[in-house]
Amino acid sequence: MSNKLQKSALPLTSRILIAIFILLGLQACTTPLDPTDGELEWDGLEGTWVFTAYESEGNVSAFERSSAFDEEKKGIRFEKNGAMSERENAGWCGTPPITYMNYEGKIISKSESELVFEVAYWGGIKRMTYEVSELTSTTLKLRYIDSEFRERE
Repeated sequence: MSNKLQKSALPLTSRILIAIFILLGLQACTTPLDPTDGELEWDGLEGTWVFTAYESEGNVSAFERSSAFDEEKKGIRFEKNGAMSERENAGWCGTPPITYMNYEGKIISKSESELVFEVAYWGGIKRMTYEVSELTSTTLKLRYIDSEFRERE
């Protein structure tokens, strides 16, 4: 009677490398924001972004990195500690000339490509959900997913 062990098709080192890559991939899938840790996980998101264009195909707002808000355009600023501010219409009217104002808010959660933040606006508080469709050193594109609005208490 023969005691023959069946050999694996992959050598041990290859199996270990595959396991390491799978574990690293799983770790990178979702990185929720922990408000207690004080740091955003997306390198490059923090900073000031000025609105450049709206792409109706896909419902995407495009922003360009800037050193400060533009007085004549809307924009958004993210800080490493999870705080954020949004430059938006100062009132309900959207007919030019538009007066802009900065509103303070905070990031509620984020995952690999989704960003949820809550920010004040002229009528109360809004919670916005976006898909981050592009993030480079100079460009940020946010695809609108959902919003909730409530009056100030």
